Amino acid sequence: MCGQVNESVLNLDEVEVIKFNNDLRKYLSFELPKTKDLITIKIITPRIIDNIQIKIKEKKKSMPGYAGSFDFLVSLMNYIETVNGNQLNDYELEQYIMKLPMADSNFISNNADAFVKSFGIKNEIETECSLCGLEYRSPFRITDEFYRPSL
Repeated sequence: MCGQVNESVLNLDEVEVIKFNNDLRKYLSFELPKTKDLITIKIITPRIIDNIQIKIKEKKKSMPGYAGSFDFLVSLMNYIETVNGNQLNDYELEQYIMKLPMADSNFISNNADAFVKSFGIKNEIETECSLCGLEYRSPFRITDEFYRPSL
């Protein structure tokens, strides 16, 4: 990315709305392929996404010498609601995730992503950078202003 800031205009009459369907519940409660644990995940909201970013910064501050990324770990910790019907505290949840086979971790992440993308307002804008020509998709954040615009 070149660092250029681009503005896009979105016609709200053309925004795709995908209706919720009860078949989507399969993404919220499932059995992991390797460990066979039963997992329920939360519906990912903008508040959860904000919380993930805050916790990533906190983890980086608490471990300044660590060169790895906490993004995946912290995301999974915020996605999982229960493991085998039990709510785990943050320490237990972190330890649980650290021991999961990668296939199970990816399965949780993929289910969360699939659920989020399966209904609602399609909030991605496809655009091209005016400076370097890179074509990219950019999500727009739906805030109170979207539903009740200020005058």
